[in-house]
Amino acid sequence: MNRIQRGNRGFTLVELLTVLAIMAVLTGLSIPAIQGARSTYNRQAAVDIVMTTVEQARMAALQSGENVYVILAKATDGGVSPDALIVAGDPAIGSLTTGKVLITRWIKLPLNVRFRSSDGTLAVNDLPSGVTSDMLPSIGGQPLYSGFTFNSTGTMAYPVSGGLDLALYEGIRKGDGTETAQGASAHATDGLSDSGLYEVIRFSRYNGRSWADVSNLLQK
Repeated sequence: MNRIQRGNRGFTLVELLTVLAIMAVLTGLSIPAIQGARSTYNRQAAVDIVMTTVEQARMAALQSGENVYVILAKATDGGVSPDALIVAGDPAIGSLTTGKVLITRWIKLPLNVRFRSSDGTLAVNDLPSGVTSDMLPSIGGQPLYSGFTFNSTGTMAYPVSGGLDLALYEGIRKGDGTETAQGASAHATDGLSDSGLYEVIRFSRYNGRSWADVSNLLQK
């Protein structure tokens, strides 16, 4: 009888506290891993979005025989609004349409993923010639605009010089344009080395094709 009673007595308070303490430790260890996996997923999803959209723009230029523009919108409201991109083109010769023809709507990047504004990247160019911000649909976030151009042969015609890279990071951009990558001790504009915080897309000027910089992706 005593043996049965001891078997049914349940857990002691000490045992319960021990189990709860172990669960708390395991939870604490798993949260950073989950957050890191989500960050990597968001950035790589952004790479897919950008590369797909840019290839659509390049093909539209080849098929239409007109210039096609990829415009980047970089939100400056401290992380409230997403960065985005849109594709527009010149109207066909003889068309009554003035301005630019929108090929896509604004395509938003995943949560908190940003275009890195730094010398030598496509995210710091001015808008291409003939494109002004008032030609574009409104988008929140008080954005800074930049862009690049494909001509009728699929060549990247603008910018005419400088780097042809796009870097993506997860973080915020403030009203003064300052960018800080999540988990970084320095501004995102300070460089790509030894951080593993960035995904990089590179472009060929002569055929307009893009590819992900796999060596950078493997730094995670």
